Amino acid sequence: MGRTHGSYHEHPPRTASERPRLQQPGAHPPVDIIPIMKYIPERWASWKTEVKITRNLQRQLYFGLLEQVEERLQKGSSNGCFMETVIEKGPGFGLDREAVGYDSMKRVCLAHAQHSQLHRGQPD
Repeated sequence: MGRTHGSYHEHPPRTASERPRLQQPGAHPPVDIIPIMKYIPERWASWKTEVKITRNLQRQLYFGLLEQVEERLQKGSSNGCFMETVIEKGPGFGLDREAVGYDSMKRVCLAHAQHSQLHRGQPD
């Protein structure tokens, strides 16, 4: 399977040091609350560029991880992880690859980050 989004681990983001600032609440205007803001040209709204950078970094991470799981499944090296189940059964629930890669992997990454204390000291 070709790497369409690149691997996060092979090509780390150049702006990784800025990610925490870009993802903080209030870092960007509330476009969902004030919809007219989406019509402001990007040259006058630097936050639009920052949002694109953040989205690209997230997609690079999520789809890079998804591709690793897909490759493992193709090789027959299944380990029974949650994402393997989502990949295999996702289409039956109406999940396309975009939903599996972005939505599901985002939730897995967030859950892992929130519970990282449980994983310390255990083998990978």
